[in-house]
Amino acid sequence: MKEQWRIHRLLLATVQYPDWHPRTGVGPVYGFAIAGPGGYVLYDTGIGPPHPTIDRLYSPTRYQVDRVLRRTGLPAVPMAIVLSHLHFDHCGNVAQFPGVPTFVQAREWAAAQEEGYTIREFFDAPGMDFRRVDGMAAVTPGIEAIATPGHTPGHQSLAISTMTGLEVIGGQAAETVEDWERHIAGDETGLSEEARQSLNTLAAIDPRAVHFSHDDRVWSR
Repeated sequence: MKEQWRIHRLLLATVQYPDWHPRTGVGPVYGFAIAGPGGYVLYDTGIGPPHPTIDRLYSPTRYQVDRVLRRTGLPAVPMAIVLSHLHFDHCGNVAQFPGVPTFVQAREWAAAQEEGYTIREFFDAPGMDFRRVDGMAAVTPGIEAIATPGHTPGHQSLAISTMTGLEVIGGQAAETVEDWERHIAGDETGLSEEARQSLNTLAAIDPRAVHFSHDDRVWSR
């Protein structure tokens, strides 16, 4: 019997890209709730509380994660959290969930100890239950974390068994649907070797759909 997981996309913030950023205009910051009969897994938690540097550079509009979850009809507390990586716009509100098993790649955890990598107070808080994993890891039956380094040393994605087939939450393994489509068409321009291998790993899963953290669209086969 297939797992009955259903993916809910959660708009957690929008940001204004600064002049030096490769993207322009205003862009979304998505998290995802993967819900089933026994609860849900939360992938990413959005931008954290007001911060002078983040607010000056990105002029974010924040949507409180608890309110977004409530509007989606989900309980306030997930059964597990998976952080794609520890940049400020993906781990920002994780401290709201002390005691919840939170999966992060060991390489990402190590990178985040370096000065200037991220905003440490967004995730380094009392009562957190971080589960540092190395490579592929079963989060719960039907949901598997997959190491997809490239955007960061320890970025990870999710493979999810749904009633309609296998879906992937790629996070920021690719920035946009167009980037993903170029890769699967054979164009690897500008990709590091790690990013190329990571996208090859996701493509080899042969997903019926791929969701991204900073694109309003969903790629579907």
